[in-house]
Amino acid sequence: MYNWVAEITLKLYNKVNYQKTQKGRDAIAN
Repeated sequence: MYNWVAEITLKLYNKVNYQKTQKGRDAIAN
């Protein structure tokens, strides 16, 4: 069975994590 819930959760998690990383880099840069 294809677990689409897990994939969507993972995509959202990765997106949030990426945005946090970008904010962290911006904070260090400034």
